[in-house]
Amino acid sequence: MIDPRNATSGEETTLHDATDDTHHGQELLSGDSTHLFTELGRRSREFARLWQIVERISRGVHLEETLDFIYREFHDVIPFNRFSYAAVDHASNTVVARWARSDEEPQIAEGYAQPFALTSLAHLLDHPRPRVINDLEEYLRARPASDGTRRLVAEGLRSSLTCPLVVDERPIGFLFFNSKQPNAYSESHVEFLTRIATMIAILLERGRLFSELRERNAIIERQSLLLADENGRHQQELELARRVQRLLVPNGVSDCGSFRLAMHYEPATAVGGDVVDCVAVGSSEAVVYVADAMGHGIPAALVMSAVRTAFHGTLTHRADRGRTHPGRLLQAVNRTLNGLFDSNFVTAACAHLDATAHRLTLSLAGHPPALILRRANHEVEEVAAQAIPLGIRADTTYPEIETRFDPGDMLVLYTDGVTEAAGPTDEGFGTPRLKASLQSWNGGPVDRLVDHLREEVVRHSQRAEPEDDLTILAVEAGAA
Repeated sequence: MIDPRNATSGEETTLHDATDDTHHGQELLSGDSTHLFTELGRRSREFARLWQIVERISRGVHLEETLDFIYREFHDVIPFNRFSYAAVDHASNTVVARWARSDEEPQIAEGYAQPFALTSLAHLLDHPRPRVINDLEEYLRARPASDGTRRLVAEGLRSSLTCPLVVDERPIGFLFFNSKQPNAYSESHVEFLTRIATMIAILLERGRLFSELRERNAIIERQSLLLADENGRHQQELELARRVQRLLVPNGVSDCGSFRLAMHYEPATAVGGDVVDCVAVGSSEAVVYVADAMGHGIPAALVMSAVRTAFHGTLTHRADRGRTHPGRLLQAVNRTLNGLFDSNFVTAACAHLDATAHRLTLSLAGHPPALILRRANHEVEEVAAQAIPLGIRADTTYPEIETRFDPGDMLVLYTDGVTEAAGPTDEGFGTPRLKASLQSWNGGPVDRLVDHLREEVVRHSQRAEPEDDLTILAVEAGAA
């Protein structure tokens, strides 16, 4: 039975004389003062624990270290004998145990999974607020089919405090506090977790990303050891990194939903810091994006690997929520990246294309403006909706601008390696030359347009190899 114990009961006392009244008044005053100091102490401890979590995540600790810290240090703000974390697997619609610490041998081990349909957890996501069960035995008697509750009771636990974790309106998992004492949890515990649930969820999500990046770095280090005794080890490492990046950055011509696109990606070194991709959303919509990390080489490539993961992860989680908004997409990716890399920032251009509505919606994060070559009049339209780059400030919002995108129109996104390509006199290629190159194109398939622009940049710079990563993406609007 759910029993949050939100209030304490007491007995009224009738006072018979002034002496007793004065004495009782002093006791009340003393009692109020004690309660005030107790409450202030509790709030101070709660704030200290939250601040310590934030401080640890900002130093780059990963998910398991964050959970270990909560298990060690939260006993003075929440009573528990067992603390655990379960992740939501949206692909299988299950809840999967990922981490647990207990005074006893945990009865719910890592990897234990239950379909949402067999649990009561799905109901918590309708109104994401911590849930209190202060008598697990009685709860189990009312729900004998609950395997998870049966395992908790077998472990000797009698109270439960469950906190849903939601990031960007997407449930990512649950935190579970369990105590051997019945009636262990009160409204003060619910209020504390309610205040910090979103922060903990974001920190856990960021911790998960740190863990993934750390695992990838470990793989690269192991590969480096295998190549250590071979000649040309450094060149082989760079070649391996280049191949991995080539797999992450598509090139050439392809279809993406109702759109035909071509792209050219040419890093200035063996590995670069640009990323470009197109993701179909249904049969008549697509999201295209181009991003550019500060710097070159492996550090920039690692940043862009995180950017690509964040873009695709956010798109996947928003796939069933109706129209995709590029500004909100950039905002979600920015929140994930903020603080992840101390000295790197990323510019990005993101566009949502709708072949049915003949509409293009664009948002930019410190990136050069998009260009549209109109089929109807062969004019070049410059489209910009600017904000600061990703990874600088977590609360940045990214405005959007809409325009027509009729069949035969060509959208061109690019990085500053195009416009800043310097000629013999150090004059950059520039946006005006890029627009003139678009207008001078005689028409044809979209890949020929990309080749034409690349040739114009090479002709201007008179260099076979670029000094900066050079990326061009062209998308042709098709019929729905």
